[in-house]
Amino acid sequence: MKINNYDLDIVVQGFPGKSVCHGGLGWSSVVLLRAHDRIVLIDTGGFSMRTMLIKRFADRGLKPADITDLLLTHSHHDHCVNWTMFPKARIVIGRGRT
Repeated sequence: MKINNYDLDIVVQGFPGKSVCHGGLGWSSVVLLRAHDRIVLIDTGGFSMRTMLIKRFADRGLKPADITDLLLTHSHHDHCVNWTMFPKARIVIGRGRT
């Protein structure tokens, strides 16, 4: 999906917990955002997604090392546990409330 000069690509469509099809635990969405010579990954998904992420990146002509930035929405495991797959990425996560 193209919005202005930003290219958004849903790599994994998330779903809430207690889903009829997927059991009690949900998955976060994993989204690629490309713009301004950056490849940003919004959230990294849970540990069980690693093989699927590598395949879906390959389908898009990417390797994990191509990701320039990780934008983590928060630190729940299903959103951030795969950060180690992206050795060259700058990691950004929101600051907790004080």
